[in-house]
Amino acid sequence: MHRKKYVLGILLAVAVIAVNQSFIQYWLHKKNQDARVLNLSGRQRMLSQKINLEFYQLKERKSTLEQIKEYYKEWNQVHYALLNGNEEIQINAVEDETARNLLLQLSSNIEYISTLFDDSILPSDIDINAVDENQETFLNAMDLVVKNLELSSDKKLRFIVLIEIFLAVLSIIIISLEVIYIYLPIERKLSNTVRLLSSSENKLGAIMNSTNDSHILVGTDFRILSFNKKAQENSVLLLHKELKEGSEIWEYLIDIEKELFKKNADIALSEQSASHQIETHFNNTSQWFEISYLPAYGKNNKLIGVTFSSTNIDRRKEAEREIKMQNERLAEQNSKLKQIAWEHSHEIRRPLANILIFINLLNSDKEADQEREREYLDYLSQSAHQLDEIVERITNNTVD
Repeated sequence: MHRKKYVLGILLAVAVIAVNQSFIQYWLHKKNQDARVLNLSGRQRMLSQKINLEFYQLKERKSTLEQIKEYYKEWNQVHYALLNGNEEIQINAVEDETARNLLLQLSSNIEYISTLFDDSILPSDIDINAVDENQETFLNAMDLVVKNLELSSDKKLRFIVLIEIFLAVLSIIIISLEVIYIYLPIERKLSNTVRLLSSSENKLGAIMNSTNDSHILVGTDFRILSFNKKAQENSVLLLHKELKEGSEIWEYLIDIEKELFKKNADIALSEQSASHQIETHFNNTSQWFEISYLPAYGKNNKLIGVTFSSTNIDRRKEAEREIKMQNERLAEQNSKLKQIAWEHSHEIRRPLANILIFINLLNSDKEADQEREREYLDYLSQSAHQLDEIVERITNNTVD
């Protein structure tokens, strides 16, 4: 919708400019024509005087009819050009009605001079006074023609000024309406979009810069496009070098990392993810990091590069070590339990069986004398001690 309004606004502006220019060019042409007509009308007065002077000089034999004819030819051509127009000298016919009527009347003055070029008339027979009167009449009439043409030109000029003022006011009104109903709503929408984008960018920047993970966006040409605050801090801390957009990523990698980076970055550029873990040593401490490589997409889901992220996984590694230790302890305890079960099933049964046998002998042997009874009791005592030792060993293993 806004796009249609914008296009409409542009078309209206172009239309107004086109109308203004067309009008101006048209009336400039008209004004140039008027100026040319006035110039030629003034020249007609000069030519009429020149012809009059040439006739005087002809009487004194200081000029010739041929010379006068040359002036007359131009005088006659311009006169009828003013009446009818002439493409050869690029002039249009006079439009002012009063001036045209005067020019029509002056045609007789033009024709009168042409009659003096008849071969039957000798230069001495030419009436100089009649010529002078004819030219004086022409001159006075041409003064009126010029005055009327000037008045007509001034009238046109005033009309042009009024129309230009009208078009200027109309242009201002149209432009104002375009601004109010087209461009201001578009500007407000764009401002709101920019504000939302700026807010989103600030939020995204805040999220990216508040994390402890390092993120670097690398283009398909392996030049740095963007990075977060943590990535910059790590670069300064570990490499003593600041990250710069447009720099090649290779400047920030040591030789042993370059091959691994290239391998995983190529995987990401094939639109798959890749990752690996590394252990670093800095200031006599070791840290574990997981390096991930993800394809980065721009507008229209076009692949623009690789997101290179580094995450500290010390806690995960510590948890893995703890789990491993617990598993080892459980395995050890399980082994001890198996040992206890074996001792319970094998070691305890032997002395216990002996005790039961000797108790049974004491109860069943009615003829046993005191010496035999003491022998039975000694065996019972030995078996009891053996059982006690086994129980103590099991107890100790359980406590461990």
